[in-house]
Amino acid sequence: MINNKVISTKGFTLIELIVAMAIFSAMSFITYSGLSVVLDNQDRLEAERNNQRKLVLAFMRIEDDLDHVRPRAIRDITGQSLAAFIGRPTDTRAVSVPTLEFTRGGNPIIVSNTTPQSDLQRVAYRLDDEGNLYRLSWPMLDRSPTSVAKEYVLLTNIKEMELRYFKSSKKWSNIWPPLGQENKDEVLPRGLELKITVGETEITRLFLVNG
Repeated sequence: MINNKVISTKGFTLIELIVAMAIFSAMSFITYSGLSVVLDNQDRLEAERNNQRKLVLAFMRIEDDLDHVRPRAIRDITGQSLAAFIGRPTDTRAVSVPTLEFTRGGNPIIVSNTTPQSDLQRVAYRLDDEGNLYRLSWPMLDRSPTSVAKEYVLLTNIKEMELRYFKSSKKWSNIWPPLGQENKDEVLPRGLELKITVGETEITRLFLVNG
């Protein structure tokens, strides 16, 4: 004899559905918040890595220039002599002269019309009022009224920049050539100290000149 049993099914009550949805919503919020924090941290780390990479490349560029400094003076567009190495107080005005300017060698020798050109080049560094550090280079050493420097931004977001120059007397000078220089034959400083504030970080680097 077969007994037929009636199987009764009971669905979720409205209160149970509301509780379940509330729990699901809370878990979704916690999961999303955690994922958002992870993504934000990744974005910050990636931005920090990019900033560090730009700093390293900029310092490598400056170091390479200073490694190849040469004691070769030039003439400006008026015919006046400019020292081989010049360090001035930082002035961010648009009409100001560069903070650092010098003659460097070690550039590829270009042969034009079978006449080789010098490997020397005049380069400079200038900070503008928006915190951009530019590297400038001139196609010829002695300048003419038509001489135009090529320039590109090396670093951005610089709040302050200070330079000091190390003399053979083992003293520092804030400008080069120093006022009242004792050794007139000391055309180039022994070293250079660069102090910059990038964002909220202050960085100090020492470079040998023609080392």
